[in-house]
Amino acid sequence: MKRTMLGLAMFCAIAYCECAGAGAGNIVQEGEIATVTGDVQVGDVSTLRKMNVKTIVFAESLGGTMEAASAYVELIKQRKLNTVVKGRCYSACAVSFLAGATRSVFPKVNNMIMLHVARVVDKESGVLRPSNQNQKLLAMIDELTDGKMRDPVRSKIANSWTEASGVAFMVGPGWWGERKNTVYCDGSQGKDTRKCQLIFNADPYDLGILTRPAGKAERQ
Repeated sequence: MKRTMLGLAMFCAIAYCECAGAGAGNIVQEGEIATVTGDVQVGDVSTLRKMNVKTIVFAESLGGTMEAASAYVELIKQRKLNTVVKGRCYSACAVSFLAGATRSVFPKVNNMIMLHVARVVDKESGVLRPSNQNQKLLAMIDELTDGKMRDPVRSKIANSWTEASGVAFMVGPGWWGERKNTVYCDGSQGKDTRKCQLIFNADPYDLGILTRPAGKAERQ
């Protein structure tokens, strides 16, 4: 854990994860569940520390800062909180979600968890480029997914630093139970994820994105 937080702290110091945000987060507590709506913010964690909750639900979050993700990961790991996605959870939200002791999605809702690496403005040319610290972020993703993340998904996440690019794990209701698709978006699709490339044999449970429910056999 110390290694993870140190790596992320170094990453936050020189890189950012630019996302089209949904606005500042709003936190609502209902019993032992806290629902965070909108971008994840550093200030959220101070609010959450005052709450006696066991689960954090991330609802319609299009990102946030990696500084916020670092604070969320630390809190969630310390308290061994469960995490749930309801709707969209991108970028810094997705990293925060991965810290959960158990990780699941809201039932009967079309959910999307999108991971990508960071981009920075090159000081000499003024153009965007991938951060030199993205290997630290990838190492953290490896750790948070219990070492289950593998290629080609991992390599596609590593190459997703341009605008609107990333790997999206889509989970929702289907005709015969839960529907799961993992796609790679290279950025050319804009907001239409139907144009993204389907990645075969990339079950989010097998890759450590989601926690397999008790009693559900792991695929061999």
